[in-house]
Amino acid sequence: MGYSLAWLAVRGKSPEIIHHPLGLTGTGDFCDYCDAPVVGRQLPSGWYLIVVKGCDHKLISDVIVQKISSNCSAIVCSIEEHVMFSSAAQWSDGQKEWAIQHRGGDHGPTDLSVEGVPPPLFSELRKHYGSKQNAEGGEKAEVDWIFEIPPELAKSIAGFKHDEKTPGIEDGSFEILDDLVKS
Repeated sequence: MGYSLAWLAVRGKSPEIIHHPLGLTGTGDFCDYCDAPVVGRQLPSGWYLIVVKGCDHKLISDVIVQKISSNCSAIVCSIEEHVMFSSAAQWSDGQKEWAIQHRGGDHGPTDLSVEGVPPPLFSELRKHYGSKQNAEGGEKAEVDWIFEIPPELAKSIAGFKHDEKTPGIEDGSFEILDDLVKS
């Protein structure tokens, strides 16, 4: 099967200030991030993270992220493993700074679009995973290494990747959030 999720990480606002415009409220109950539809927690990196089920959740829409990133910074990441789709973007003060997207699936394992100017690490990740993809057969490969670029770049900033253990985060430590506006 695989993951289908999206996440938003915000730096520079408290969880309560982030929750309110999103129609979210804490429940006081905790679980692992993939065990409830919407969860949140402070990351050791200082970013506040909200993880939602579904790669195209309203939480990561441009309209919402533009609003949430006013007077702060936000990172969004979207993952749909069954078609090897991944994307990441960074916003600051209501403006999108950059976005990268790998569509995978019918678009092939080497598909990658870039908007704006990603951080310098992007070039290193593109070279690293591009070399791995080429070593496996490039466009004809049975694996899709380019998929890793967006979530790795997002992790380098916020400190979270959906399929890796995050140092300082214990199992079951994500607060379940009620979505008062239900998608």
